Amino acid sequence: MKTIKQASKYLLEIKKSKFIAYSFNVNSKEEVETHIKQLRAKYYDARHICYGYIIDQEEGFDDDGEPSKTAGFPILEALHNQELNYVLVVVIRYFGGIKLGAGGLIRAYAKACTNVISNSELINLEKGKQICIETKINYINQILHIIEKSKIDIIKKDINYQSIVIVNVTEKDLEMLTQQLIQIDHTIKIDIIKDIFVKKELS
Repeated sequence: MKTIKQASKYLLEIKKSKFIAYSFNVNSKEEVETHIKQLRAKYYDARHICYGYIIDQEEGFDDDGEPSKTAGFPILEALHNQELNYVLVVVIRYFGGIKLGAGGLIRAYAKACTNVISNSELINLEKGKQICIETKINYINQILHIIEKSKIDIIKKDINYQSIVIVNVTEKDLEMLTQQLIQIDHTIKIDIIKDIFVKKELS
């Protein structure tokens, strides 16, 4: 499974209709809604703004006035076919005056999605955990040094007398991190918050 590293754009023209595709890395439904809102404001004169997204077990699509399942659904299917996660693809259509038919629309939206993903740099996703590390403040600098040296993503940190750090780790990194924290002090508490996928750069 993979995701994209950063936003990308692609333009497809079919029978005078323009399909402007954007790909985004997203981690929540709120981020999806923010990107859609921004694109609706930017392309206020477009006939259709269709999209599909996958975020773990949550997914969705919108045909935005195109015939049912001829726009957003093919975008979503293209994301599934490429085994992507944490991805939103939006395709803006400017109608060129020539109708494409249901089959033509499905092919156009799927192609726009596939091509914008091809323009995007991909990152591997590995199974992992989001964990909470709870420790006394006198150990926090050592812990943060280990985390940063291991290139583990810090999601949140609250540093005070009893400090908390939330990180995303692969299963392999979790085993390594646990061993190193035990060596610092056995009272350091590690709680698993949830199962996730963790981004890892492609080699």
